[in-house]
Amino acid sequence: MKAAKIRLAGVAVVLFSGALFAADYYVDANNGNDAWDGSSATRGEGDVGPKQTLVAAMAISGLAYGDVVHAAEGYYTNGVVEVGVLRYRVAVPAQVKLIASGRADRTFIVGEEAPADAEDRDAYGNGTGSMKCVYLYDKAIVWGFTVTGGRTFC
Repeated sequence: MKAAKIRLAGVAVVLFSGALFAADYYVDANNGNDAWDGSSATRGEGDVGPKQTLVAAMAISGLAYGDVVHAAEGYYTNGVVEVGVLRYRVAVPAQVKLIASGRADRTFIVGEEAPADAEDRDAYGNGTGSMKCVYLYDKAIVWGFTVTGGRTFC
């Protein structure tokens, strides 16, 4: 009986160890800079400070399971990531959380219409060159945003 309990405790430690070492990162559409490291919500010395775009925040070296990216209030309208043939404002890696730090009515992820000269553009702005808002990989989470303006093409 004792051996079984010890084995089970070891499994529990392995399952929860990822969450114990989770890191926090920061992005700020208004006051960030993609050249900064994303390790702080405010500007520090050297390259310390929030990223500006969601794409750059999701590309932080070492971003992993259980990590949380905190987004300051603002309009996230810059940055493009391609997943297959579709374009997105942000693609959140597996088991990473993208959390709005403020109010949802002040924190926006904004898609994009197809260019006016796109041959396949429809009356709603869908067509080549348009952009969806969010792509979530396995068990990724997005919380507290207003997601608006996303378009696609067929």
